[in-house]
Amino acid sequence: MTRSELGLGLIALALVWSGTRPYYGIWLDARFYAAQALARLHPASFSTDLYFIHGSQDQFTAFSYLYAPVIEIFGLEAAHAIAFGIGQACWLIAAWALASALIADCRARLWAFVGLLLFAPRVGVLGTISYGEPFATPRLFAEAASLFAIAAVLNGRRFVGAVALGGGIAMHPLIALPALWTLILMCLLQRSLLAFAFAFGGALLATALLLLPLEQLDFARMDAFWLDVTQRRSYWVFLTMWPWEAWLRSGTTLLLGAVVAATLSGTQFRFALAASATGLTGVFLTYAGTDVGHLHLVSAAQPARALWILVLAVNLLLVPALFRLASEGALNWIYARLLVALLPVTLAAMKGLPAMSLAAFPISVLTGLLVAAFRLGIRFEGSISRIILVSVFGTSVAWFTVCLLMSASVVFDSSPDTSGLVSAARACMLSGGGTLLLWTVLTGRLRQRSMSVGWLCGIALATAAVMTFDQRSDWQKFTETQVPVEDPLRDFVPRNSNIYWEGGLEVVWLRLRQASYFSCAQGTGAGFFRATAVSFAERLPSFRFQRSEIDCFGLMQISENPPSEADLVRACTREPALDYVVLPTRVEHLTPSATFHVPSGRPVPNAPWRSRPAGDVFRYNCDDLRRSDEPAAAG
Repeated sequence: MTRSELGLGLIALALVWSGTRPYYGIWLDARFYAAQALARLHPASFSTDLYFIHGSQDQFTAFSYLYAPVIEIFGLEAAHAIAFGIGQACWLIAAWALASALIADCRARLWAFVGLLLFAPRVGVLGTISYGEPFATPRLFAEAASLFAIAAVLNGRRFVGAVALGGGIAMHPLIALPALWTLILMCLLQRSLLAFAFAFGGALLATALLLLPLEQLDFARMDAFWLDVTQRRSYWVFLTMWPWEAWLRSGTTLLLGAVVAATLSGTQFRFALAASATGLTGVFLTYAGTDVGHLHLVSAAQPARALWILVLAVNLLLVPALFRLASEGALNWIYARLLVALLPVTLAAMKGLPAMSLAAFPISVLTGLLVAAFRLGIRFEGSISRIILVSVFGTSVAWFTVCLLMSASVVFDSSPDTSGLVSAARACMLSGGGTLLLWTVLTGRLRQRSMSVGWLCGIALATAAVMTFDQRSDWQKFTETQVPVEDPLRDFVPRNSNIYWEGGLEVVWLRLRQASYFSCAQGTGAGFFRATAVSFAERLPSFRFQRSEIDCFGLMQISENPPSEADLVRACTREPALDYVVLPTRVEHLTPSATFHVPSGRPVPNAPWRSRPAGDVFRYNCDDLRRSDEPAAAG
């Protein structure tokens, strides 16, 4: 490759990355790590918060020690952007180092890297297990350290790998430990397949002991109350509570892991097989220790998260595996090639449309059957084979189209508080344009005409990527900025007051930087600390009138009607420490004690993944509501 081609290829990769990982700001788990860093800077302000009062996940990571000073210097909004940028850069460099250690040919490596960025990186319930997340958490840095450690060991630099892996464990042990197990299995595979089998089989056998009702483990089991709260709040931790869609996604990944391992050889084979074994170990340990054994430590460790490294291995090595199948004559009919080519398209579509897993699983099964037939020496020749392949390919395309139409509505809700259609169009334009640009470079088609055309297209797409990279909604920009000293919001929410703001946890945590009395999101620590589960379960019934928090949708029956005066009186009476309730809608027959105009879109009641125009929120004083209830109680 010439320097011009290499430069254009790097621009193409950057376009694919920008299309798949735009900047969404502080959302999902990034909220918790931002709040943990803020709590280090302002411990008194968060001391009564439900998420922190009994302990938080902050004690298991060194991330906040590094994140908090950056926030203090640059402010939260800029600090998160800096952490996101550094984290993504580290992750990309580490992933490229791993790809270089696994794939010698530069062209094949570039295609593999496109697959890593383009294919769906998520498995599990709602994609809770993934890699390369588009926000700043310690998982991003732990993944980067883990990938760099594996690359370093493959290159013979074991000390560097050990140091990198130690840093990953310090950042997020639940991410780095599966990488360590993968490395151990790879080293055993290099010695002999028998050593690998003994280690893997021994791990499964030891895990199987957790299926037995051993009295020695009773002290570590979750009691019935704690288990019930954890299952309702964090049901995705329990495999038996996974919906069929989550199993289809995970099953597709496990199946493709076997396909990749059966197709490749050498270091690529060892990595694919070790990653598959690691994912299976995590799944079995989760079932035995969490679903059956109800062990607190296993539940908190969430060993199913080991699937992240399997998803990464599959997405990185799938394209080289398909190339090898084609080069070895396994796909000697055009229809077989088209069928296999449909698989990457499906995996890429599944990234934005989770329901496309309906199509991905059967197409993966068919690909696996093709590989098995090839390994068994079966060749597709003759008219009967042609009819079979034509029928299978036609059926697969038809089913792919049906699944695409079934999941089309998901496009409109594919990103937080932004227009789903615009977000999807941006992703398709940049990712598709980057992939097409890379194809023209690697196939040498630009040489026949002019490289300047490719450079013009690349620069134009890169400019569009930069201009649209910030995909935050107005609501997120509002919540991420610290409230000014003279802002009316400071009068609306008195300092150090106990406040419940429906759908406004980010306002209280990030903009006001003080404790929130309750939100369903704050119950995430219930699986780690029993005291948190108790407090969460006690407060949850008081706020069943809420309609604006997506984390509550699996916990309670969401009311279709706006909250009433009786709902607020009940909440304030049940919660003596609660000072104020802030609602996005006005309560009928009840005068609010204060009103605040939110200058940006807010979550919509009963549809919190959407946003509505700016408007007023209303504060109700619990002391007034309790006094109004006294005459009724006396009567």
